[in-house]
Amino acid sequence: MKEYVHEFERKDLRVSLNNFYFKSGVKLEKNIKITDAFPFRYVIYNHFHHYQGWKIHLSPTLDKYPLLLSDIVKVLQSENISFKYVPDLKSFLFLSNKNTSISQFGKYMTIYPRNKEEFIYIIEKLYLEIKCDTGVTVPSDQKYKDSPFIYYRYGGIFPEYEVSNDNEWDYKIVDGFGELGEDSRRGFFTLPPGINDPFKNIVFGDEIVEEVTIKGNLTNHTFSVNKILRHCATGNVYEGYDDMSNENIIIKEGRLGGFPSLKEPIYRAHKARMNEFQFFQKNKMDYNLLFPQAIDYFYEDESIFIIMEKLDGMSLKEFITENPISKPEKKQEEKEDFIKTLKSTFREVFEFILQLHSNGYVFNDISDDNFFITTDGKVALIDAESISRIDNNEWYEMGTDRFMYRMPKKIKSKYKDIYMFSQLMLYSVIGKNKGYFHDENYYEKEYNAIFSQLPPGTRGIYNAGIMLREIALNEVIPENILYEFEEHLFVNDNQMTISMSGAQLENKALADIENIRKVLTRYYSNLFADNPHNIFKFRTSDYNNSRLSLVYGLPGVSLCLRELNIINDRQLVDTAYILQEFAMKESNMNKINDGLIFGKAGIALYLQQAGIPVENNYFFLNLIKKINRFDFENLDLANGLSGIYMSLTQIDKNQNYPDISNLLATIKEKLINTTWPISKYQGLEYGSSGLAYCLTYDTSKEDYNWKVNHRFIQEDLATVSQDVVFSGLSYSIEEWPNIRSPYLYSGGAGVILTLLHHYHNQGESDWETLRELVSSLNSPFSYNYGITYGTAGLALVIIGVLLLPDIPESLKKEFEEMLLHKINYIITHFHRNDEEGLVGFLGDKQSFYADDFGSGGLGILLVLKLFKEYSMESLSWESYKFNAFPILSPIKDTQLSQNEVGKLALI
Repeated sequence: MKEYVHEFERKDLRVSLNNFYFKSGVKLEKNIKITDAFPFRYVIYNHFHHYQGWKIHLSPTLDKYPLLLSDIVKVLQSENISFKYVPDLKSFLFLSNKNTSISQFGKYMTIYPRNKEEFIYIIEKLYLEIKCDTGVTVPSDQKYKDSPFIYYRYGGIFPEYEVSNDNEWDYKIVDGFGELGEDSRRGFFTLPPGINDPFKNIVFGDEIVEEVTIKGNLTNHTFSVNKILRHCATGNVYEGYDDMSNENIIIKEGRLGGFPSLKEPIYRAHKARMNEFQFFQKNKMDYNLLFPQAIDYFYEDESIFIIMEKLDGMSLKEFITENPISKPEKKQEEKEDFIKTLKSTFREVFEFILQLHSNGYVFNDISDDNFFITTDGKVALIDAESISRIDNNEWYEMGTDRFMYRMPKKIKSKYKDIYMFSQLMLYSVIGKNKGYFHDENYYEKEYNAIFSQLPPGTRGIYNAGIMLREIALNEVIPENILYEFEEHLFVNDNQMTISMSGAQLENKALADIENIRKVLTRYYSNLFADNPHNIFKFRTSDYNNSRLSLVYGLPGVSLCLRELNIINDRQLVDTAYILQEFAMKESNMNKINDGLIFGKAGIALYLQQAGIPVENNYFFLNLIKKINRFDFENLDLANGLSGIYMSLTQIDKNQNYPDISNLLATIKEKLINTTWPISKYQGLEYGSSGLAYCLTYDTSKEDYNWKVNHRFIQEDLATVSQDVVFSGLSYSIEEWPNIRSPYLYSGGAGVILTLLHHYHNQGESDWETLRELVSSLNSPFSYNYGITYGTAGLALVIIGVLLLPDIPESLKKEFEEMLLHKINYIITHFHRNDEEGLVGFLGDKQSFYADDFGSGGLGILLVLKLFKEYSMESLSWESYKFNAFPILSPIKDTQLSQNEVGKLALI
């Protein structure tokens, strides 16, 4: 680190902004530690490790920061005070753009006084000795006196993060009354209860916006602001009304120092807002789209505010989000109306883009946020801050990331507009596009997998989007581009020639599955390479930065590897001991809670499944101690008592010692006597359905009361009882009343899974209920391809339904067609790129290739294996195969003896 510090310091000139690093003048001393964690460099004295306290934030504008940095550092080092700062231009800009968190904006330097007295002393010293006349507003802080760049707040400094039993990765601070509470990181200054501002400034206790009246610069009108619509680091968006006309208005803010550049370090956000205001003001009648009226503007507290007419309707983003295409319960006419409106909207938007280009302008930021559909069906432009002259494109760097995946660097401005518009069109049909970041053939794969389930008209949008993408990539615009666009867009024939019968499609799927099995088995075998320590090479969905989830982490990975015969029992045991040692490290213990999916109950079950004796199963012993000491208020399956009960039940079934039957009976009694919804969430993971599942799974029909279990299911189903057609559960009907999920962990598939275990157990199925529930799974595409929130989980429960002995023939045919679509959808998205070493399936949020059970390739491979066995009529119902968690088959031919396992424990 010492050499690195000297290296970058030598690169710097005094104030040259063209260099990557700013000259800090940090002196290396024996009692300091210097570390980097983007976007900051930390300079910490004497192992300073305060959990909480007063913090000072400095926010000089980009033109002043390089001039002041070394002077500030000199003051702090003379006092041995710890601090962090942004060391380079990239980091500075990262904390200055509109995507920056409101709680981080403008905090280019943070100072950590040791106590309140030192805080008061050093903030005054900086105020007196460091002169700076322009600074960026820090929304979460209080300004010190009249300084434009010195701010402060009270909160966490180096707190201890922990995972709660609600799976919240956060920390608590102690307030002035000795109570633990949240560190409120808001868009305005607050203090914890009982903590007083030493400078006696007014502190707001809640985000209540009192009505404020302002006067514009252009009109004689006054305007009242009464509501914050959206917090944004570079400037909020407000709602209000014109006092004279009583018309509703939108007020957009541009903050001093927002998204700076080397040429314009201070007023660029101001300039962007005025650019938008003037474009709407001067061009209202010159384009085909509706523009809101640009009414007035004013300045307040170093920000500029523009006042715009408020239109009635919804943004294009809201319209696309309500997409009925993926919702089985929506009528065909509603889907066709949606496509018709989407097509006409895209036609209007594209004509506007071409008009803009012909007038010598470019848009730069084509996004569904920037266009609007009014209540009377007109298409409007509502955001124009990024529009610029082609020959002097000041706003070229602006753009919405999700519509710029794989866009060539330095693409010319006009082609950038066309490229982003093509991405918007393709996204509107498919409903997601992150996969395109990883796979250049993503759109083709996705559309070919789902086209048969799409309503007429979507093919035209898809073809037009692909056409525009190719035009942008080739950077050649046809003379009659609008005509060609319309020719592609208004194609209504959505049917493609299908040359294969259902049987042929199934045979092709089986051949593809065998190829995927061979490729993934070889890949996973080579990755493990007979070395249990290589378990850390597998890619997992690391929620809360933990690799220890039974479902999403390395424990589930190793169980899947064993179930697929990629590793043997001895390797599984070795891996389990390695992961237990890894889990017991202090840095990992605070990342796991007590639950089944993300915590200790899951690890305890994993260790038992892997063959670790109870005497060596630290997490089982820890769980037994804890459960006897605490009354668990959380009852859900993921993190609460239901999951713990399920873990302990499975452990108890597979070992004779110790006898925990009395403990299990006590927990079961508590669970079955629950008489209220267990949380504000619904579904298997966090809702009452999970409670029913834990009491039904792998249990003889004599050992559970179905009336009780069914009541828990009904509690979740009752939250959507007003729906005309069942289309799934909401994750939380309280927070997301309009969302419906089909998935295993949050939706209808989880309900079906519990019913399956009951029906297979007691031999009589309710086909009217099953028909309604399974029909809700018939969506053309899914959030991802995995088990918990993806297509594989839907396929899993459909296979389980098809194995019911009394299934009506008509339903069997319907469900088999649905299943084949799910399997083909999964197969289509298998990816192999030997050059980049990428093999498998994109995981959660389509952000990386995952291997885990819940979202990744190993879980998917298990489901594809079940489908193959079902197709070959060699699959029978076994409860462990149809589980929401990775569980090994009860009997293994190569099972190690307990004596052998004990010997391994001593090695």
